Amino acid sequence: MRPWSGSAVWAVLLVLVLVLGGCGDDDPQPPAEPSSSASDTASGSPTSDPSTDPEASPSVEPASGPVLRLKLPQMNIPEGWKLLPSLLEGVQARAGRGREGIILFQMESLAAGEFRPDLEARLVRRTEPQFRRLPDTFLDREPAIHMRAPEGDSPFVEHMFVTQHLGHSVRIRITAREARENEIVESILATFEWRR
Repeated sequence: MRPWSGSAVWAVLLVLVLVLGGCGDDDPQPPAEPSSSASDTASGSPTSDPSTDPEASPSVEPASGPVLRLKLPQMNIPEGWKLLPSLLEGVQARAGRGREGIILFQMESLAAGEFRPDLEARLVRRTEPQFRRLPDTFLDREPAIHMRAPEGDSPFVEHMFVTQHLGHSVRIRITAREARENEIVESILATFEWRR
């Protein structure tokens, strides 16, 4: 049996979201809580209407390790992290032999037209219900959703960012120790940029 391509999997998931999710939003965005999260730093303030991209400087030193690079996005990883073999439609890195790491995916977008944050958030929640939506943010001037999930009883958490650029969907998934999640997430996002 031939494995499914990443695009085929995303197409099936999108159809499931549209069929199961209907038109309503069963996961409304929660009210913003004051915090020093990566989304606050990257966007200047929590927002669900990313119509403008406020200029904000990161509150941590930008990551200065190797570059994770795909056709459209690129970003640096923290010093000491190692690049791992590429995935089918992405690149990845880890902090030595630890669990902290990052995966950067890019594939053709299945949703025609403009970026639809609510639909993207529902798609994530349908396949990974542990993720909770945080205030939307920006990735190099493109609106993006930000979601976070604990990893059970472990001291690790995951952050996911989803955006769209030039007809491609881009996902960033960062795993970090909860005690230093903001520092890691903010340092990586401070280096994110589109190559074109």
